[in-house]
Amino acid sequence: MVYDMSWYKNPQWWAIIALGAVAIFQNWIRSLIWKPKLKISIELESPDSHRIPLIDPKTHAFISYSYYFRFRIENKGNRSMKNTEVMITDLYRKNPKGEYEEVKSFLPLNLEWSYFHSVNMSKVQPKVYKHCDFGHIITAEIAKEQHYDLPEACQVVFHLDTAIKPTTGTFLLVPADYRVRIVVAADNVKAKAKIYNLVVKDEWTDDEEEMLRENVSITEVKSLN
Repeated sequence: MVYDMSWYKNPQWWAIIALGAVAIFQNWIRSLIWKPKLKISIELESPDSHRIPLIDPKTHAFISYSYYFRFRIENKGNRSMKNTEVMITDLYRKNPKGEYEEVKSFLPLNLEWSYFHSVNMSKVQPKVYKHCDFGHIITAEIAKEQHYDLPEACQVVFHLDTAIKPTTGTFLLVPADYRVRIVVAADNVKAKAKIYNLVVKDEWTDDEEEMLRENVSITEVKSLN
């Protein structure tokens, strides 16, 4: 009698191979099932956008109102998103011909996480979001009182909330039509870039609903053209 000793016909060998494959690729298999999922959004309504009072830190007296705008960085996945940061990489301004020209003097900079005032968010848990400050609108008078030199005469200023305020002053946007490219990246999620159309009118009102409806617009666009 002749016995066929071919290993591939032995179910025990296949069991050993299967267990070895699971041991080797278990982290990869787990990453396919358990992973973070990045979502970026912003709405011109609370809690993403709203009016807040400016208070004198010494006297606690009311100075003026300001309007804050925040990106909502959300984890729609089932695993925490680690060491997340947000950067404005490019800025474009609409010229009289209706074309968007790159603002070459603009310095790419990180934005700060709301309330934490840091450029890095260590963890965003699944089904949770964190706000990242995009910028705020203040009157030109308040900006000048804060010792900012404005590039043009205007009534209001959109102050980008970058972690560093370069002496070039490119974080101060006078009323105009802009395109802003932001990139969100984390240790364990693929970086995502989005372009937003930011339009700021040279108008001011203390009425929150009117200001957010009539004098500012932030919408996502697919391209610069």
